[in-house]
Amino acid sequence: MAAALTLAALTACGERAPDEVPAIPAMLVWHDEPPIGSALNHRLVRAAQLTAAHAEARWGRIEPKIYTVTADDRSRLPEALRRSLPAGWKEESLSVPGLKQAELRAFSSGDKLFAALTIEPGEAGVVPVVILRNQALLDAMKPSSPGRPAG
Repeated sequence: MAAALTLAALTACGERAPDEVPAIPAMLVWHDEPPIGSALNHRLVRAAQLTAAHAEARWGRIEPKIYTVTADDRSRLPEALRRSLPAGWKEESLSVPGLKQAELRAFSSGDKLFAALTIEPGEAGVVPVVILRNQALLDAMKPSSPGRPAG
């Protein structure tokens, strides 16, 4: 009961509980099919595959999801990502050999990984951003069954 009251108090004050998962910043837009050309899409897929393959050695299976951000909002993305993190998450140094024309920001909490891979857009009107999550984070995002906590 005390834990539930503490959780309710934290939520009421606008703070996140330690076991919450990162939110996708509102400036990121998901599309069924991203509005980018084939050359940029090729670079995006290559960068996402390279990053996932490198991260999977430590973090397990990685699932990518493609979003976009406007060119005007791109510079605000790193701070928006940091603000989306619940308490207890920290920035990870995740360098990927061979990653070109892309910027990677990664965050973790215990065994959970949340990362954003921003691809240089070239002439595209939007900036592609690949959100990468590992299986532990995806499992924590699943709704819990009655009587069983999430995560």
